Amino acid sequence: MIHEASAMGLLRTILIILLIYFGVKILARLFAPFLMKFVAKKAEEKFGQQFGGFQNQANQQQKKKQNEGETVIDLSLIHI
Repeated sequence: MIHEASAMGLLRTILIILLIYFGVKILARLFAPFLMKFVAKKAEEKFGQQFGGFQNQANQQQKKKQNEGETVIDLSLIHI
């Protein structure tokens, strides 16, 4: 069976497409701030982990350089 396109069907299809387009646009405006906060938080955590690792390594190397030749006795490990 062959169906012919009608003007009413075409208008209905265009209307559905426009409703979907504007619906997505409105939802994007509502949820974009939450999505951006989430993405920024994740990027900040990732950057903090990477930068924090380098910072800890640099601090440890600097402490080693400062303490070269010194003898340190940690008395907290001795149990009486």
